[in-house]
Amino acid sequence: MKYLFSALAFLLMFSGLQAQPMRDLVPPFAAKDLLALVPGLEDKTVAELTLAERAQLSDALSVKRQADMYVMRAGMASFALPGLGQFMTGKPLEGSLFMVAEAGIMGATMAGAWYLMPADLRTAMGSRDTMRAYMISGNMTKALPVMGVMAGGMTLSLVDAILSSRLAIAGARENIKSGAVTFEPRLMSSHSGMGMGFGIGF
Repeated sequence: MKYLFSALAFLLMFSGLQAQPMRDLVPPFAAKDLLALVPGLEDKTVAELTLAERAQLSDALSVKRQADMYVMRAGMASFALPGLGQFMTGKPLEGSLFMVAEAGIMGATMAGAWYLMPADLRTAMGSRDTMRAYMISGNMTKALPVMGVMAGGMTLSLVDAILSSRLAIAGARENIKSGAVTFEPRLMSSHSGMGMGFGIGF
């Protein structure tokens, strides 16, 4: 069992390391970075901005936030369901391949686990009491191959999700860079007044 726990710990660590870039999709930026969104305002302070320049800055910030959210949504969608982000970014063939791969991984994992599952364990799974008795009896060691197959399937599924997510993010950024997806400044009302919206327009 200790090998199983070690494998699961490694899987969680691997997931955390690979998911780190997801937190950096919308990095915070300082006031100078904010002013750099509008050409000609880099050398000014916020207090020096005219009303027209503040309006330009507000528009630029709205567009930037919408673009950031578009990229984040694509990455998170593909991480939750490999291939979904590709459909969102206009790559249905690539998305279909990832979805088929994920379905194949899950199907093969379940089939392999069922094939390797001991007959008495299958019977014990019929009720909670029999399953508890089976676990207490110490027979769970016979299920280690099944657990190994399940852990392997989870690892492959995670790799598929990470790869799909990274490609979806790259595709979203390419759409923005090429002009295939554009955004317009938007304002939305809130309980505290007016604020910039993050709706997507394309």
